[in-house]
Amino acid sequence: MKLSEIKDSMYIKQEGEYTFKITDVQLEKSQAGKDKYVITCETKDEQISTLNISLEAKALFKLKQLLLACGFDKDYDLDFITLPMKLNGRKFIGVVTKSAPKPNLDGTMSDKVYYNITSFRNAGE
Repeated sequence: MKLSEIKDSMYIKQEGEYTFKITDVQLEKSQAGKDKYVITCETKDEQISTLNISLEAKALFKLKQLLLACGFDKDYDLDFITLPMKLNGRKFIGVVTKSAPKPNLDGTMSDKVYYNITSFRNAGE
């Protein structure tokens, strides 16, 4: 294998609309100790984006948007324990946008650029 054949990064580094397949869902705790899903999504050319979706009541709208885009019925009876298994392998279309620079803990601005999935829609499959 040549070094030129190795990707610089597996993570998406360009804004746009992508069809994603969910490849992993983990139930984890946030830094504040709250439950969240960490969802790994992959494009057909193996680019990755990770979604962190809080399970706090005020943030469930984002999970609802994702579930509807993945083809779940609006009357689906949500079970947070079994949902990861049911999400794995599902596809959706996601719009990826570049995030604004964020301040570091010391107050300086970070030079890191992140690309996040900011909206979802059904892939129609």
